[in-house]
Amino acid sequence: MSLHVETTGDPANPAIVFLHGLGVSSWMWAEQVRHLSDRFHCVTIDLPGNGASHEVPWRSFDDSAAAVAAVIAATPAGHAHVVGLSLGGYVAITLAARHPAVVGNVVISGITTDPLTPAWKNRLLVLAGSAVMRRPWLTRAYAAAMRLPRDARDAMAGDARVLSATTTHRIYDEVVPFRLPTAIEPHAVRVLATAADHDARPIRRGPSPTIITRHQAGPQVTGSVTRTALTSMSRPVSKLRSRALQVCSLLHRCQR
Repeated sequence: MSLHVETTGDPANPAIVFLHGLGVSSWMWAEQVRHLSDRFHCVTIDLPGNGASHEVPWRSFDDSAAAVAAVIAATPAGHAHVVGLSLGGYVAITLAARHPAVVGNVVISGITTDPLTPAWKNRLLVLAGSAVMRRPWLTRAYAAAMRLPRDARDAMAGDARVLSATTTHRIYDEVVPFRLPTAIEPHAVRVLATAADHDARPIRRGPSPTIITRHQAGPQVTGSVTRTALTSMSRPVSKLRSRALQVCSLLHRCQR
């Protein structure tokens, strides 16, 4: 069973793959795609167990990264920059570690870098959260609080309906003990990891926002990015145009 994939823009341009967060799907990148597709070949993928790929079983970060790598390998260029938020960030960093040959630069946000503790408390929160997500009116209220437009609220509620408790639990079974990958191929992949000021504490307590080059020996810091610029990437949807342009500029920053 194949993942749901949509492409926009000239295939001759550099490719960007966008990976969504848990409980949503590729629609969350619509504004970024709209503003970047004149310069990039934009590829959005619904991850296993989510959105239009909800019938594809979620197995693991490794399995999802392999599926995304296959999608990238099938593009005209055979490689792509990757942008991932939350769940998409975990898959993106795993992709960079396991399949560096198909990855250009990586921009990720909203992931933890060390195990969540205490594990029992976080698992209880997951159980409560997955129950809430299956109630459309609560999902719409949450979407409204994030200032999503009405059509996006409906899309989010629809994604929540098809997200199974099994998928949510499997994902968080990996999120809770997650550590940054250390087994990196000799091929270098530059990873820009960001955290917004309003992100949860386990996300914010990671290293300061930096541009990281991945080598066999592990992460090497090659530059820094101001927190102000990174924070504005995660502001409400009314700022999506500037956030899209920042994604573009950050990718070019990584290329230097």
